Amino acid sequence: MRWIEHGNADWSQLPAFADKVNTVAEVFARHRPEDERTVEHEAVEVLREFLASFPDHTQKRMLYTLLAAGMDSAQRPHHAAKAQALVNGYAAADPEDES
Repeated sequence: MRWIEHGNADWSQLPAFADKVNTVAEVFARHRPEDERTVEHEAVEVLREFLASFPDHTQKRMLYTLLAAGMDSAQRPHHAAKAQALVNGYAAADPEDES
């Protein structure tokens, strides 16, 4: 953001700058220290890739609805509510975080 605040910023370079920032962000997002590389982390990555492979919004709604139903069947209503909120297009507020 500091780059944008400079008076002499070359706005024609903004797309290239944004690409570089996205690349750096992706590298940091993928980085996991060796002691944190658990099966759960790998499962999250698999799930993230799977959900990203469905570009259509209605397909994503169906997947989140199935996820919420599965969580509800597993008697995890708190998680099911969060997944259901994703169906509606936003992240659910965590009541435990609002204290």
